[in-house]
Amino acid sequence: EILESLGTPESVPPLSVWHSQSIFVASKAHQLNVARQLVAEALIERGHCDDARRFLEAAVCDSPTDGEAALALGAFLLRIALYSDTERDPKADKAAQIQLLKAAKLD
Repeated sequence: EILESLGTPESVPPLSVWHSQSIFVASKAHQLNVARQLVAEALIERGHCDDARRFLEAAVCDSPTDGEAALALGAFLLRIALYSDTERDPKADKAAQIQLLKAAKLD
């Protein structure tokens, strides 16, 4: 929530790494996605897979060109498809495959 609510500064000192708005916005999106991936991993370890999925999907939705976010979601979907206690679902397998292919194209 803290990173999501962080606005872009009105003025940035010229020696700052974020000397332009676009660099600041991209850096903020990357840091937010990294945080979401860490939270999702912690949720997975505690068995809260639905919540983890929402975090990972939000990361991909907010940054559709972020290969790391796409890979994290694809790996999660594959993990769920392979290790779920229920019978294998071809639709879940296909969703994981598509997401991983998207991640590969972004990389």
